[in-house]
Amino acid sequence: MRAKMYYLIKPSPRLTDALSGSSSKLAPILLEPELWSQEEGGITIWRTEDYLARVKLLYLAYLEMEYGRSTEFKEIFGESVISLAEFDKWWTIEVYGLEDTLEWVRDELNAERVNRIIPTGMPVVDEWIASLREENGL
Repeated sequence: MRAKMYYLIKPSPRLTDALSGSSSKLAPILLEPELWSQEEGGITIWRTEDYLARVKLLYLAYLEMEYGRSTEFKEIFGESVISLAEFDKWWTIEVYGLEDTLEWVRDELNAERVNRIIPTGMPVVDEWIASLREENGL
């Protein structure tokens, strides 16, 4: 089964330290976490670590395509190479898969559980809770 996987790419402490106090226009861009995704799985020889390596390499290729010609980029990374080691030196990555949707949870709520939801005092949310109760005959 194919699934969409999400990759949260964040600067490593090393990159954060290297750019702290920097006046570089690239610093805010490079220090901002980024969320990327790709379809994975199905009948394939690709393993989890293979997909992860592909994301890391494509991310570095993207940065080089977007910023590689700038002198600021070269000052920070030198003559960068696109490698797993280079990615791991400057960034960290967290992988997330989609377990289920909140819509599915909402659709599966029974009357007993809906009745246990306490109003929040927030008008829009409380109106939603009231509509759930109405749908469940409460």
